[in-house]
Amino acid sequence: MATVDEKFLGRSGIADDYVRNFDAVREFYAHDYHAEDWSAAIDTVKAFEHPRTHVARILAEQNGKFGSGEKSLANAEKLANGDCYAIVTGQQVGILTGPLYTVYKAITAIRLAETLSRRHGTGFVPVFWMASNDHDFNEVSHVNLFDGENNLHSFTYDPASPPDGRPMNRIQMDETFGNLIREIKNSIPAADFNSAVFELVEESYSTGAGISDGFARMMARLFGKYGLVLLDPSAPELLRLAAPVVEKEIRNPLKSTEHANNAVERLTLAGYKPQVEKSAARTALFLEDEDGIRRPLGYRDGRFVTAGANLSFSENELLELLNDKPGRFSPNVLLRSVVQDHLLPTAAYVAGPSEIAYFAQMKTVYEMFGVPQPIIFPRISMTLLAGQTAELLEDIGADAIDLAAGPQELFSRLVLEKLSDDVERLTAEPGRQIDDIMENLSETLAAFDAGLRDATEPVRRKIAHQIETLRRKILKVGRRKNQDLKHRIDKVYKRVFPGGAPQERVLNVTSFLAEYGFEFIDRLYEASDIFSDQHQVLNL
Repeated sequence: MATVDEKFLGRSGIADDYVRNFDAVREFYAHDYHAEDWSAAIDTVKAFEHPRTHVARILAEQNGKFGSGEKSLANAEKLANGDCYAIVTGQQVGILTGPLYTVYKAITAIRLAETLSRRHGTGFVPVFWMASNDHDFNEVSHVNLFDGENNLHSFTYDPASPPDGRPMNRIQMDETFGNLIREIKNSIPAADFNSAVFELVEESYSTGAGISDGFARMMARLFGKYGLVLLDPSAPELLRLAAPVVEKEIRNPLKSTEHANNAVERLTLAGYKPQVEKSAARTALFLEDEDGIRRPLGYRDGRFVTAGANLSFSENELLELLNDKPGRFSPNVLLRSVVQDHLLPTAAYVAGPSEIAYFAQMKTVYEMFGVPQPIIFPRISMTLLAGQTAELLEDIGADAIDLAAGPQELFSRLVLEKLSDDVERLTAEPGRQIDDIMENLSETLAAFDAGLRDATEPVRRKIAHQIETLRRKILKVGRRKNQDLKHRIDKVYKRVFPGGAPQERVLNVTSFLAEYGFEFIDRLYEASDIFSDQHQVLNL
């Protein structure tokens, strides 16, 4: 594997300093993941009273339902042990697992859990937190794949009944999802493993199953052999176990929002752009109404109110509702990770760039709830070069790093390299001769009259400008004669930066599975270097 330019990472601002220059951002984070010894952070997690036994039982039941396999079930049960810790990552429950970075997060968590188990002589279990409570359907309703003509195509699930703000765990697949899968099958290139992959897809996303269940079944098939434990936080029992966090938020309305907003001010003063900006009148909770629609819970004039539903509660009324129906409550972005780490003995959370930035606002929120904040560990970042893509890059004499600047700049550079001898021959020597002539003329004129020494300079500049104009004309002709090279660069750029964005943020894993089979996951697992802070390129 090779490493490529930072532009592929999608990491900037505080997320980049977190990885490259931790001392500059130390005040915003509880731990430094670069440290060789994580023992102190792990001890804080051990000292907290997590509901281990209950959570382990629920996870074993969930993973049994998802078909996760024996290793995942055994790992779920291990979490009941006081000397076992979770390496957590998570993502929205995207169609067919969503963008490639979902897969990279899972692999990072698995590899990190294995490494820490060896280093510390105790158990670390990889856990994937599925954001099944999330209600942003537009974020997860599509999957991006290349069609048979090498064009990026976005396939969108458009259910017969609009989701209308319902969380993912309440949205079921209907007959229109089958139409979507048939469209994908008919559009993507024929490959050796198409049949096996779409058999998995159809089994996972059967009509009547929920979107989050389909995601879980597919992830279980891909990562069960590695012991990945899947967690669906919408389970009523888990929501009841999270009730102490929700209760504290109700009894201290807007305090967590205040802490996060204070962090916004400090981050801004330090020159960073905050990841999350919240309204001062909104709590860190959602409340499902009687129709199952997830609504933000605000606080005004001593009352809790829901947006758009005109529901209003006193503190006691809301606490009674929490006691009776905890499943109607769910955390928003400010409280989600706190609930996660209240339930799980989380030693580390595997995060993407935006999540790293998000955790910079969360340190004092964790402190408010008395929950230990885990170490934040960056996920791997990758670009995959299939055979044809790798061959094209080699053919044009470039590397993946060269594509970061854009196809036009790479084309101009390669054309210049190809024409460098001609350009040098046609323009450099005449330019030097003219410089010599002007210098001699300047000295001759100065001997005639000292005031004329600089009279040749404007003439020299005009001639130099004309030579540069001639140089550009040569390059223009060169570009016109090298349109085939431009076509090849454009083709490979679309593969590495589909839609102009890094591959891992756009493409779905399905087409790679169809071409390389389920062993594709093994190749990613074996090739990835989770401790590298560089983007990695894998030739398939």
